[in-house]
Amino acid sequence: MTEGLFDEVARGGTVDSRFAVCQRFPPGFDTVLAEWSGRGPVAYVEADFWGGTGTQFAAVWEAGALVLGPIVDGDDAPPVTVRRSAISQALRRLGVRAHGHIDEFDAVGLGRHRRVEAWLKGQP
Repeated sequence: MTEGLFDEVARGGTVDSRFAVCQRFPPGFDTVLAEWSGRGPVAYVEADFWGGTGTQFAAVWEAGALVLGPIVDGDDAPPVTVRRSAISQALRRLGVRAHGHIDEFDAVGLGRHRRVEAWLKGQP
């Protein structure tokens, strides 16, 4: 979530308490995601790891409704297996299959870049 996108999709007010755990979830963004899902399912995912520990967050909207989550994995959440991680569950809901990869996260290459800026520049 870049600063520009954050500002563009923020609808004002406060963040729904279900998404308060997210680090970069703009107020009202759940409404935007629900609108976008009218054209097909959409997911919001976050991962924040340092030194092997951290958190994942995921939620999926379809046809204007929240259909999965919010799911939170992390230091304060019960331990989960890789296949049951928040992001892998969301990706499976979108139709991604691991097929020969560790999990769906790996299958779509989400581990290629460590920072949003690197994704935007196409760098590691």
